[in-house]
Amino acid sequence: MFSRRPYDLKNLMRGGASPRVLDLYGLHKRFPDLAQTPNPLFRHRGLNRCFLIKHNLRRNERSLVRSGRNIVTKLVLPIDPRDPGAGAFWTFIEAPNLEAWLEEALGRDRNLYEEEFSEDVRTLSRLKSAPAFDPFLLEALFPERELDPRYFTMAKADEAEFKMFAARHMADISAKALGETSTRKRPERLAAVLFNAKSHAQREDLRNALRMDPEDFTVGVFGWKGLLYYFWRMNVITEGLAGFLRDLARLEKEDASAPFRPLAAPISRIRRSVRLRWEDLKAGRENYYRVVSAFLDDGDPIAMRMLLLKAPNLFSRIGDDVGSLTHLTTYWNYWRRQRGEGIIRHEMATTLLPDLAGDIARDLDDDMPLYLKRGVA
Repeated sequence: MFSRRPYDLKNLMRGGASPRVLDLYGLHKRFPDLAQTPNPLFRHRGLNRCFLIKHNLRRNERSLVRSGRNIVTKLVLPIDPRDPGAGAFWTFIEAPNLEAWLEEALGRDRNLYEEEFSEDVRTLSRLKSAPAFDPFLLEALFPERELDPRYFTMAKADEAEFKMFAARHMADISAKALGETSTRKRPERLAAVLFNAKSHAQREDLRNALRMDPEDFTVGVFGWKGLLYYFWRMNVITEGLAGFLRDLARLEKEDASAPFRPLAAPISRIRRSVRLRWEDLKAGRENYYRVVSAFLDDGDPIAMRMLLLKAPNLFSRIGDDVGSLTHLTTYWNYWRRQRGEGIIRHEMATTLLPDLAGDIARDLDDDMPLYLKRGVA
């Protein structure tokens, strides 16, 4: 069993889902009655208090997994759920001995609990396949299960910033969509439609404006929140992505005088993949604004309604794009912070960039934005 004591769980606590970390431990602290939910994510109590982390493999860890990818999923189980300072056991979900590890770590004989054990392994496998742990992608990952929605709660810090972003975004929409004349509380009122199910009157006004039945409106609100979440994440990563590309330009100049130019291929591959992903995301955002403008200016809800209903089907691809770019910038900035001067030099880049090129890779013949391919208009 892989173990590490002490494992500083406090650094992992988010109180919810974030692109890199799914903090189920913190969710139970945030919602104490989640332990009694009839619709848990996992059947085993211990797994419902775990941490899941998207982790970039170090070279000395590759023998621990069966995966062709550099990004894997780490499972961290607190030794004592009441004391995060007691340390934790951990493994990779991609480890070849995962099931035996779970039996030992959870203290459960799978032969006595075959159905529950197998279901939890399937849940871990599905979470492993997710490119990131953002809440909207996670919820779309389990369409056939009626899970407690609190498992998909956004991390506390992210939630506050996202709500501010959504309120600002809704400022110009609310007057036309809800017919309000006062601007004092306008953003908060329409944001409440997305974030507060109790704002019944406002929700009904918007539902009628979009000409949606109650069931479709619920899907539409989820889709709208998800789109705004990804647009917010695009804003969050923009500065880090620009800094990373500046570093690539500097390293490319240094590489020009190096024997055999070891960074030429990975830099070219990374730039192309970043461009493909970012252009895809921008196409989706621009299409959203076109549709919203048509809804507000012409009063025709058809395109808006179709966009919101189709949005959840796009979360896997959008989440992969945003998750990959987020990983790229956070991983790069992590290694920059490890250097005293805050700069990654050419020698170290020859180790980091080839792996990052594989992590962020996209099909190189896939130049047409996904949003246009699927006819979301």
